[in-house]
Amino acid sequence: MSVDAQLAHACPHYLRYERVGVRGGREILPASPISGVGLLDLRLDGVTLPPEGLRSSAEVVFLGKAPYKITATSNTLVVSSESTEIEIELAAKIYSQKEIVAEIAKKLVAPFSVEGYSGSVKISGGGQTNKLTLRGSMLSRLGFKGTSITRTSRVLVPAWRLVRDAARNGSKLVFQSEYTSTGLLDISYTTERSYCRRCGGTGVENDFRFAPSGDLALVAGHDLLYQSVAKILLTQYRSNPYHTWYGSTAISLIGKKSSAGTEVALKDSVRNALDTLINTQGQQAKVQSVSLEERLKRVVSVDISSIGGNQTAYLVNVVVESMSSMPVSINIVFAVPGSISLDGELA
Repeated sequence: MSVDAQLAHACPHYLRYERVGVRGGREILPASPISGVGLLDLRLDGVTLPPEGLRSSAEVVFLGKAPYKITATSNTLVVSSESTEIEIELAAKIYSQKEIVAEIAKKLVAPFSVEGYSGSVKISGGGQTNKLTLRGSMLSRLGFKGTSITRTSRVLVPAWRLVRDAARNGSKLVFQSEYTSTGLLDISYTTERSYCRRCGGTGVENDFRFAPSGDLALVAGHDLLYQSVAKILLTQYRSNPYHTWYGSTAISLIGKKSSAGTEVALKDSVRNALDTLINTQGQQAKVQSVSLEERLKRVVSVDISSIGGNQTAYLVNVVVESMSSMPVSINIVFAVPGSISLDGELA
């Protein structure tokens, strides 16, 4: 039994890392309409943007530089946000930058944090804190004139949501307020089959894929027969310089509008290519093990029909029989400028 790399896969209609821009300061309209929130990922310079948007951290930097002389009458500091308040009381002494950071860090809890900053100290409120306030008697020892200081975060990227795309069957993305950030935006999303640029609306994606083990996905048996038929029909005759006998002339026949002989010539091209495949597999069977399921025995039927009356696109339905006497049906669209393999099924 032989195997081959699997080329045709059911398309997930999942479009990844599509570069997008913002229309009118608020709207992102990808090339295909978005079908839902599943797998939706909006990124700015490779960083995921959550639906609630991104804000800078609210932070306060002590105006005074270390060391800090804390006295018994100026030793309290209250750190608060919209939902959390923490009171800190330090012992009276002179603190280096490292010492006061360590003492404050013992009392602070998330989302607050403290760190040394250019000879001074910075207290941050975390990404979800919009307002950070420091107050208390200790402020005078930290370089501030008043008894309270407040800093607010700012919007880096506004919140966004999906809204119905009236012009197309799907959704688009709209920011809550004007988007002013710079950088590269990309979006990953699912779309409907008819809008999918990954498979061209066929439902089948032709590409290599890898198994979870890291090995190349392979096909055998009747699946290999299906793929062998599709490959030889979709390969332009004489396009392979090492095997000039391989392929079909079907693609070169498309585009001759209203030619009465096009369908006949297309059917003959398909049959000739499959006769070549039968002979090739016969030679192959002489030197290696070839299963009955993967080997083509005969062509049962070839049916040709134009698509929607368009003479530049034809649907070819091929029914073949394997050496195991199992019929296999393959549907292929031959169209200008190329050809697309459609879903097939074992009959």
